[in-house]
Amino acid sequence: MLPPGAAIAAAVLDSLAHNTRCCGLFATHYHQLSDAHKADPAVSIMHMACAVGEETEDGAPEVTFLYRLTQGGWVYTINVYGSEKHM
Repeated sequence: MLPPGAAIAAAVLDSLAHNTRCCGLFATHYHQLSDAHKADPAVSIMHMACAVGEETEDGAPEVTFLYRLTQGGWVYTINVYGSEKHM
């Protein structure tokens, strides 16, 4: 079962892919959607590549955004650490 926000995101993605049938970019932090749609021919699962290095003094991993769209889902959750460094 998906969390409430993920259920809404899944419904929007399904509607865009199968009703609207538009080409577009749908970004979400709900990793469950990647698994749920990996066999769907109307959806391409991709992520923005980044290099995750050693942990810094504050325990956060060193993250370098590569500005490259890459095939497949992302396996890490950067969350606050990534956004703090780039705000």
